[in-house]
Amino acid sequence: MIDISLNNDIIVTDRLMAGIQELDILFNTSPAEMIGNATYGVNFLQFLWQLTPNESTIERYIREKIQANTFYVKQLAYELSVKTDYLEGELYYIINITLTESYYNDGDGVSKQYVIKS
Repeated sequence: MIDISLNNDIIVTDRLMAGIQELDILFNTSPAEMIGNATYGVNFLQFLWQLTPNESTIERYIREKIQANTFYVKQLAYELSVKTDYLEGELYYIINITLTESYYNDGDGVSKQYVIKS
């Protein structure tokens, strides 16, 4: 597996880092922004404007997007948690994702945190 890196390294050869890169691309793309695939991307604004925050709904939404739009992440084991927080009256969703090679792997995984706000 070889991929061109979006960050510091020139080439990504690790499946975990390729998975994190996939998540970065997915979470930073709005639906209909990718030409030829109108369903690719996420719409987190719909969750920010709800009157009652619902962490389980956004977690289910993220899992569906991962299954539909990723190659590496859905092959890896991942733990996903979504929490809400308020800062100066503004709602934030804090999304933590940890990727590992398998559920039974005692090795270290790669973690990434995304903060979604309006």
